[in-house]
Amino acid sequence: MPPEAVADWLRVWRPDPAWAGVRELPLEGHPAQFVLVAHRGWLQQIRAWLDADRADAAPPTRPVRGLGRWLSSLPSNVRESEAGRAVWRLHQQLHEQFDAMLPAHAAGGSAAAGAQRAGLIDIGERFVRDLDALLAAMAERAHEA
Repeated sequence: MPPEAVADWLRVWRPDPAWAGVRELPLEGHPAQFVLVAHRGWLQQIRAWLDADRADAAPPTRPVRGLGRWLSSLPSNVRESEAGRAVWRLHQQLHEQFDAMLPAHAAGGSAAAGAQRAGLIDIGERFVRDLDALLAAMAERAHEA
């Protein structure tokens, strides 16, 4: 959009009515949003890397870590909840699976790493889903308070 069109756009823009029911995420959840977005992108990069089927292709760069610091900063009732522990466990499994896939991929490309692909992607998608659910629950609790 050209800069001169922004003022007119702002005058007529209205949010989607479906957004009215969305709960605001409390401030302590904001760092996890960055972790969530970074891991979604990383999973897309992993898929593309594996689809390229080149043993010499460099693996995707890991997202900047921050989940552990974020979880440790939360109140113990959230951090030690089943949802909090599940998110941490899935995050660890995701990175462990990725580490285990690297030697197989380096030795024989995507075909050699193929047996591990489905498990890695499944864990990654569960991690993203569970972290997203934990953040939604935090937003709901903050709204009720």
